[in-house]
Amino acid sequence: MLADDPASSDGPVVAAFTSVQLDRTRGRAWSAMTATHPSYRGRGLATWVKRRSLNALAEASVHEAWAANDATNAPMIAVNDSLGYQPAAKSISVRRRLHH
Repeated sequence: MLADDPASSDGPVVAAFTSVQLDRTRGRAWSAMTATHPSYRGRGLATWVKRRSLNALAEASVHEAWAANDATNAPMIAVNDSLGYQPAAKSISVRRRLHH
């Protein structure tokens, strides 16, 4: 979603967006990222763009949508809850430090 940035005279900015990875063969999608520009937060734009994405996926015969949340990101958890996402599984994260 493009909008004029109220904090700048540089022209339009991306106010909110969402992106998905699609596995068309299995009919499922993974929410890769949803974000809202700080100047536009609190207006429901993340929910709006994510709902539009889910509707487009459903029209394309995708029957499952997955997302992951950082447990400390309460606003995104609230967005996903409002869209009907439900806990499905626990995951294991691994990390490796890289040294120069």
